[in-house]
Amino acid sequence: MDPSRIPELKHFIAPFEDELRPAFHHLQALEFPAHLASFQKQLDARADYCLRACNGFTGTHDDPWYA
Repeated sequence: MDPSRIPELKHFIAPFEDELRPAFHHLQALEFPAHLASFQKQLDARADYCLRACNGFTGTHDDPWYA
């Protein structure tokens, strides 16, 4: 990854993060049937990992090398 292109990456990722964040909150509010509980945990974990990764680029940080 070229550090000089991080602003471009941030601009590219932001719309996906903007869609995923409310969808993730909606997903967390759903009650899955007991036999799908492990599937729900996997979905929650994957969405959380994606949002955390996005935040590394799109979040407000003082350190330009934070990502």
